[in-house]
Amino acid sequence: MSEGKVGLVTGGASGIGRKTVLGLVKSGIRAVVVDISEENGQETVRTMRSLGGDATFCVSMFVTGQVSKPWRKRQSKHTDALTMQKTLRA
Repeated sequence: MSEGKVGLVTGGASGIGRKTVLGLVKSGIRAVVVDISEENGQETVRTMRSLGGDATFCVSMFVTGQVSKPWRKRQSKHTDALTMQKTLRA
């Protein structure tokens, strides 16, 4: 049932987001981890792959409506690996 499904998890590099990624991977769903922390995001992907899951990481460009500083530094080098994501404030 989960064949071909992809779950995108914002904040997926730690905490509840990381647990959500784990749940997706255990269900056979490919996970896209979106976070401002590239180091934690890549570690989450390595962990999920070591468990036999399929996951990839995209750095988040927007945090509370502002372009994040880490994205500015990587913009020219990693444009193809970025995703536009905005955290909505209630």
